[in-house]
Amino acid sequence: MKKAYKIISISFFVSWMTFFSSCKKFVEIAPPRTDLIKATVFDNDATAEAALRDIYFQISSAGRFGFASGSFASISHFAPISSDEQLNYYTGDPSLTTEIKQFADNALTSNNSYLLQLWSSLYSSIYKTNSVIEGLALPSSNVSLNKKKQLEGESKFIRAFCYFYLVNLWGDVPLITTTDYRTNNTIPGLLRKMSIST
Repeated sequence: MKKAYKIISISFFVSWMTFFSSCKKFVEIAPPRTDLIKATVFDNDATAEAALRDIYFQISSAGRFGFASGSFASISHFAPISSDEQLNYYTGDPSLTTEIKQFADNALTSNNSYLLQLWSSLYSSIYKTNSVIEGLALPSSNVSLNKKKQLEGESKFIRAFCYFYLVNLWGDVPLITTTDYRTNNTIPGLLRKMSIST
């Protein structure tokens, strides 16, 4: 009986030690394969440039919702409709026709999905440019000096381009130059910043 108790005690102790020594593997997980980590992105010139190309893609196309894409959901479509330089010929979905007509009538409401999309797209691009600028400044960044200057300059231009539209459409908007969530959390929602300046 004592021998069986001793074996059970030793087995329990070994199991207990194995369990607690292997907990570290359960707590430390690898980053998701679909997410980019700053240290990895700014490891060389090619990956850093790819991060900036993603921003260009977002603002110029990103499906049909890029704010500078020239599509029916972009600033270059809604601005001329609002200023009576272009007629609204959209005859698709009636609910969307009503929202587009709000631009033509200068009678925007707080639930206009196109306006919300423009606001979100602009601040999303700003967040991404801030991320690139911060990543290039990391001490662990292996991006060459010339490429670093080029990408930083392009990122700051894109950010200024976004703020150009934000200020012209909404007036006094928050200036966000970081990816810190506490600062980004201060961006007011569209409902609180609805009135477009004229």
